[in-house]
Amino acid sequence: MLDDGEGRTYGRFVIPTLHAEALKKALFAHAALTHERVTSQSLGQAFCDYILRYPAHRLPQRGGVNATVVVTIPLAVLEGRLAACELDTGTRISPGAARRLACEAGLIPAVLDGQSQALDLGRTRRLFTNPQRIALGLQQRTCRSEGCDRPASTCDAHHRTRWTDGGNTDLRDGVLLCPSHHRRAHDPTYRTTYLPTGKVQFHRRN
Repeated sequence: MLDDGEGRTYGRFVIPTLHAEALKKALFAHAALTHERVTSQSLGQAFCDYILRYPAHRLPQRGGVNATVVVTIPLAVLEGRLAACELDTGTRISPGAARRLACEAGLIPAVLDGQSQALDLGRTRRLFTNPQRIALGLQQRTCRSEGCDRPASTCDAHHRTRWTDGGNTDLRDGVLLCPSHHRRAHDPTYRTTYLPTGKVQFHRRN
């Protein structure tokens, strides 16, 4: 897919005919609900609606959080003082688009500086919650291992201080690591160093 930088993305794909027929039938059915005559434009709109309305609970899981789009909406945007928002992928969108997305299924509006769910649970539970994983993804963006750029959506939430050693399940103690580096963090043959920059270094022990 290619983003033209003006709010549109172009792409082509090749899929088995069976799946293409199933997709075509779904799009025609969706387009026929809202348009008197099905056109290429109404089918395109139906495709967009089909993506946004796909049940979020049926999406694949990675590190306990499904592939849900997170829209970061600063309070200033809601008040009309900023001209753009940002998805958790880094793509910038208009405030109007963000407000529409926040009303759709499968999208989580992360309104900064506003009231939200409790994210710091300390010692009350061992595993990071979905809201915590989402917040870590917004903060850290990628795997924290130095030189690794795997996106946050593919990473696991790891305790800097192991929970069994008294670590807390909160944002201050959480670090995102891709599966490969997460395994390394638990491998006794490696020493883990947390840098002031927020990055993580792994060194094989002698």
